[in-house]
Amino acid sequence: MSNMTRSSRAALAMHEMFKLENGLRAMEDEEIDLTAELETLRESIVTRRRHVANMRNGRALIHILPVEMLAATFLSGATEWDDYALTISHVCQHWRSTALSLPALWSRIHICPSRERLRMIKLLLHRSQGHSLDILVYLNKWEIEEAAEFDEETGEFGDQYKKLRNQLNLVSDTVPRWRSLAIYDASYKIYAEILPFLSGAAAPLLEVLDVRCHEDFNYENDTDFSGVLGFFVGGAPKLHDVTFRGLSCYVPEFPSVNVLRLRDVGGSYIYQQIRQAAASLTEMHLLGRMTEIPRWRVGPSCTLPHLKSLVIAPWDDKITDLLGFMNAPTLSSLSVELDFMETSAFNTALLSVRGSLTLSLESLSLYYADFTPSFAETVTLKIPSIQHLTLSSCKAHAHLLQHLLNPVTGGGIPWPQLETIFFSPDTQHPPPAIDASDIDIICDLVADRMVRQIPLVSIIFDSSTFKVCDKEQLGWLRRRVSVISRPVEPRTTNSAVISRCDNRAG
Repeated sequence: MSNMTRSSRAALAMHEMFKLENGLRAMEDEEIDLTAELETLRESIVTRRRHVANMRNGRALIHILPVEMLAATFLSGATEWDDYALTISHVCQHWRSTALSLPALWSRIHICPSRERLRMIKLLLHRSQGHSLDILVYLNKWEIEEAAEFDEETGEFGDQYKKLRNQLNLVSDTVPRWRSLAIYDASYKIYAEILPFLSGAAAPLLEVLDVRCHEDFNYENDTDFSGVLGFFVGGAPKLHDVTFRGLSCYVPEFPSVNVLRLRDVGGSYIYQQIRQAAASLTEMHLLGRMTEIPRWRVGPSCTLPHLKSLVIAPWDDKITDLLGFMNAPTLSSLSVELDFMETSAFNTALLSVRGSLTLSLESLSLYYADFTPSFAETVTLKIPSIQHLTLSSCKAHAHLLQHLLNPVTGGGIPWPQLETIFFSPDTQHPPPAIDASDIDIICDLVADRMVRQIPLVSIIFDSSTFKVCDKEQLGWLRRRVSVISRPVEPRTTNSAVISRCDNRAG
């Protein structure tokens, strides 16, 4: 009986072994089939890629690129250099035909005293057809003086404004086509000599007006800037972006100005500029140094019902009265550049601000601030609704971060709506924006907000911060908030690039 049992077990084991071997062979066969199928797919992918590569024709020569591709490339690469279109039109016949079919490519016109570019201006006006124009005028007083030609018969220098006048005569009738006007190195004296026609002109298509004195000019000693420049009294209904630098320019009532940039200005005209643009203004920049503002000429406060963004760089004590002059109930973004020594002055200004100027702010960016416990308290008290905070090249972050952990009088905590914090270092000084001790407080802040069920959404560091961040802390943070690494980019308060006239013949 026992022998039969052992025999049955052996037979059963053999049967199971045969089944396993058959299963193994089936799996091996399936592996072979799948391998063959994978190889077929790989060959198909290679064939498809080769086909796509042939369709792209990556080795195509520049003279046979499609017109649509060339046109998009030419227009996206266009710069303030007005000879750009002329240059690309001389590469090959295909490029030339494409360039000549694009009126927008020929719509940038430079006017400057160092060279008389009459033929070039006529060419641009002809090839731009009826397209709107971007006009750039250089009024550099030193170049104007050097451009004056010596008359041997009279022994005197001729009209120093002759070259400018000749060029302006060609474009003066095209003012209705102007989309933008930039006047660089301006002064009242030169403006009055050659650009008076702008004062009463109408510019129905004008969208951008940019007027600047020379960036290296000594404002204090120049009497040319005692005058007031006027522009387009005849109307500019589409004008939405205005920049004035280094001189007081009275702005007529343009109903559609959205962006106003005032750099190195002062006097009571700044209040008139703001008041005239108040109805539609959404963004304002107060940049550079300000001259004394006669407070007694300010008048009643001004309401800017649609102002969303205010940029101040750098902070100046003279701006305090200006802030008191403005009532901006919808202001949502404030950016202030502080010299570390000016933090106390900004703190005092915040305490003196009345009304709704800071109550609706959701985004705050501070540059070069030196945080003290009192400044941290003032910022959170006077600007209570911050959601997005940027701290760039600031000192003593810990005082602010620690203050955000402290309950306020009456319950609650500072900035309960805070979602995002961005720490950024000075691009000129490589050390990280924060150190290990700041990371400890950030972790405490994240944990505290989670307990209160008002969690932070994201913490943004520059890439160098990760070198000082403990891996365990970083892992802990990443499990609770979005931790983002962002490269540091140079910050500029003026995005426009001024390309100077050169001496190429036109």
